[in-house]
Amino acid sequence: IEWQTGKSGRITPVASLQPVQIGGVTIKRASLHNWSNIQALKLTLGCTVVVKRANEVIPQVVEAVDATPYALVPPSCCPVCGTTTATDGEYILCPNLQCQARLVGNVRKWIEYLEIDYFGEKIITGLVDAGKLNSIADLYRLQESDLTSLDRVGEKGAQRALRNLHSRRTIPLYLLFGALNVPGFGRSLPKYIMEGGYDTPDKILDITRAQLTVIPKIGDERAYLVRDALTRLEPLVRELLSFLELELPGGVNPT
Repeated sequence: IEWQTGKSGRITPVASLQPVQIGGVTIKRASLHNWSNIQALKLTLGCTVVVKRANEVIPQVVEAVDATPYALVPPSCCPVCGTTTATDGEYILCPNLQCQARLVGNVRKWIEYLEIDYFGEKIITGLVDAGKLNSIADLYRLQESDLTSLDRVGEKGAQRALRNLHSRRTIPLYLLFGALNVPGFGRSLPKYIMEGGYDTPDKILDITRAQLTVIPKIGDERAYLVRDALTRLEPLVRELLSFLELELPGGVNPT
């Protein structure tokens, strides 16, 4: 089994197979989706499996036969950054929001949620690969030359992208947290927290796990993940606040 950290922070398993021909294609790897699927299939290391191509395209393990005594275990740390893993329902997560595997996804979600045009994934990936983006906050340090140095990005395109970026520097409080790439966070959860009376960045960053558990739609497990995420996010949130203005319930507050 190979474990891969995706752009959302989810760590997914892939089966490494003895090569087999299916429909004229040599299959060496197959999707296993998540740890729950491995358990449901009762997979063991070295067992024989039945593989099919879903929609005649994507290889999937659908059955295990001839089990071995070599049990599989979920990863205890992220295969990319080494951070101790967490769980969210059936998913295993890398909770490190600065994990390199998550970086493109982090920036992409921020761009999408703030509805910033002309910053597509190719530009984001190019900036990450060039070392110009190491966190979401680095977006606000970009110069025109950083974009024009990328393949197929001209002067006008760079100016347009930066103009759109800086036109969205006043945002509602819920987006400051909701646009960060935290599984299960999204737009709704910060709103629930704000409705509970935690309506400033400091109040949200300081909320305890016990306080989170009494907020509707946040159970014990989610409260643990949210509290852990907020602890990890605080340096990034503080940095972003140096570039942004927030729309708070009482009006726009410069930060």
